[in-house]
Amino acid sequence: MQAKQFPQAIEAFQHALQINPLHASAEFGLSRAYQQSADIEHAREHLKKFQYITQNKIGAPMSLAYGEQGQYSRAVESPSAVLKAPAQIKVQFVDVTKEAGLAGAAAIGDAQFFHGRARASSTMTTTGSSTS
Repeated sequence: MQAKQFPQAIEAFQHALQINPLHASAEFGLSRAYQQSADIEHAREHLKKFQYITQNKIGAPMSLAYGEQGQYSRAVESPSAVLKAPAQIKVQFVDVTKEAGLAGAAAIGDAQFFHGRARASSTMTTTGSSTS
């Protein structure tokens, strides 16, 4: 409708209303298209339908125009916004497994597992005695 192609706009709004007869925005758009086409009678008819739909809360109009959705709908650049990312934090990895005593324990656990001690001690009978 912004391109002043009112016959195409009227056809599109009528099609939308065939799909959903309670489409408030289509009624309003159709009213505006008829108004811009100097068809005041049809414009009033569809404006009344639009008002009936919205006043009786059968439907709600929606706007596709950017910025018509309220005060928070527009992006505004903040003057205090940081535009540049700060420098990366230097990261250094240190192997502390020996200091924590984990390297020796892991080696002992692996040796027991591979030499069959873990397998033998985990195989128990129903009475609780070991089968090894």
